[in-house]
Amino acid sequence: SADPDALRRRCVMLLSLQPELLATIAAALPTEALGRLSCTCRALKHALDELVPWPAPGRAMLRALTTLDEAKWTTTHMELRARGTLDQPPALSHYASFSCAGGSTVIVFGGRTTNHHFSSDSWALDVQNMKWYRSASDFSGAAPSPRCFNADSTGGGVLCDALGQEWLVIFGGLCEPGYRDNETWMLGPLGPAHTAPSWGWHPVQDDDLVQSPSRPTARFHHTLTVVGQTLIVHGGHDRTLTP
Repeated sequence: SADPDALRRRCVMLLSLQPELLATIAAALPTEALGRLSCTCRALKHALDELVPWPAPGRAMLRALTTLDEAKWTTTHMELRARGTLDQPPALSHYASFSCAGGSTVIVFGGRTTNHHFSSDSWALDVQNMKWYRSASDFSGAAPSPRCFNADSTGGGVLCDALGQEWLVIFGGLCEPGYRDNETWMLGPLGPAHTAPSWGWHPVQDDDLVQSPSRPTARFHHTLTVVGQTLIVHGGHDRTLTP
């Protein structure tokens, strides 16, 4: 409830609990909930800070979760292979990257190689083992054409279906001959990186038209953002390079 009086009454109820019971409740809450709870009122913040052995006060932990103040780069080590090795992607630019499976898998799609050829390949990286797997390598159906600039400011693009399975959505981009289209594709169902060879591509609203009026305007350099179970496509450049 947004009613200040109701929130105040709930804080008083929590503060009236025995310290042991309040500590038990706090210990069962996720970090995000602890941070929000400590922001409710000053008295509750002090009570929680005294009862729960956190590495930092609740408000500081909440700030660390919602900002990049505590973000740090971590060096990873991968086995170096000769250029052109088939079990890893080539050097790429202007590709799109996404994560799935709780952040344990990173997916790379499309892009442009060092000799300026466009790519339609997709790769999955096992973050734990730092091993690459080529996606949809066992799939024999249709797939997106080579393209780049599929999504700027990545972080979206992965949706869940009614069964809880994850799917990567690719929309538009700059194709190799230099044109833009509004084709839409789904890759999946996704999972751990080692299952990537079995993933498959599936067209969305396929009407055999490269430029279809039933789909958003053809574009590249756009953003993909997931809000709930909805994928939002925003901005970019159209066929005339107009923003």
